[in-house]
Amino acid sequence: MFNADQLRQFADILETAARGFREISGAVPAVSGEPESPQTPLRECYLSVRSQKACRKLGVETVEQLAAKTERDIIDLKNCGVAVLNELRAALRVRGKAFTESMI
Repeated sequence: MFNADQLRQFADILETAARGFREISGAVPAVSGEPESPQTPLRECYLSVRSQKACRKLGVETVEQLAAKTERDIIDLKNCGVAVLNELRAALRVRGKAFTESMI
């Protein structure tokens, strides 16, 4: 079917398209050169229910708190696997952030 590189490229394309749609629709303000507010609520990330639950289990309410976690923190949670981890990685990447420690 598809190799890992093709899937990553497809995910990046979808992520870029979703970001553009949110900016156009006004759901997320376009980047204007001004620094982001110090604490960005996770609700602005439009996460799936499973990813939201994972964040709640970790006591995470902001993007900055999520970035302070490790990928292992996510994977170790019950019912959280690669799909949740990838979604949270993408949410951080869109905002120019990443987990403190990568498993890859």
